[in-house]
Amino acid sequence: MRKIEQAMIEAIRNKKNFTRSNTSVYLEPLPDGREVAEVYLHGNPIASVIFSHRDSSRIEEIRLSDAGWKTVTTKSRLNAVLQTFVPGAYIYQKNYRWYIHLGGKDYRWDDWNGVIEL
Repeated sequence: MRKIEQAMIEAIRNKKNFTRSNTSVYLEPLPDGREVAEVYLHGNPIASVIFSHRDSSRIEEIRLSDAGWKTVTTKSRLNAVLQTFVPGAYIYQKNYRWYIHLGGKDYRWDDWNGVIEL
């Protein structure tokens, strides 16, 4: 994992805003009392890590997006989130297509809904 991704993960874990180079994390409250750490790459939202309102250290849901940019950097940032919070899950590319390995199964990225409930 790259240093910038390590810092991004620490910001998510510690619920702190973070900006370095092309990557940002912003913590925001949701109307239902939960908090979300939004990850941005070049100003595009690529990941949302949603914390429980009952136990603010528990992650309830992760939402992932390529924001229309299937780049090596986008995949790397998303994989850093997955590696940290969803053990065994990862995104990979085969024959120019993205796939996500989740729960022991592979899904075509474009056919997957982008939501992981924990």
